[in-house]
Amino acid sequence: MTALEKICKICQEGTMNRNYRFIDLFCGIGGFHYAMKIASKANNDNAKCVFSSEIDPFCLVSYETNFGFKPSGDITKINYSFPHIINN
Repeated sequence: MTALEKICKICQEGTMNRNYRFIDLFCGIGGFHYAMKIASKANNDNAKCVFSSEIDPFCLVSYETNFGFKPSGDITKINYSFPHIINN
């Protein structure tokens, strides 16, 4: 059984934690974020993006328009201490 098959089996059995958080690195205009929201809605899950980063200024504007918050900028200039994300 492949890893993907194992994950699908767990999902079908309903044994996964249905409330989860994700980060969206190099997010562009938010394709991954959108996919996570659609997938979580289809499975009655609750997915929440807790961090995103993007360097392109045009993508930043689109992402903020699509999701209501502006991603952090250049990932190489971000403080990697995220206790507020871990402890929420």
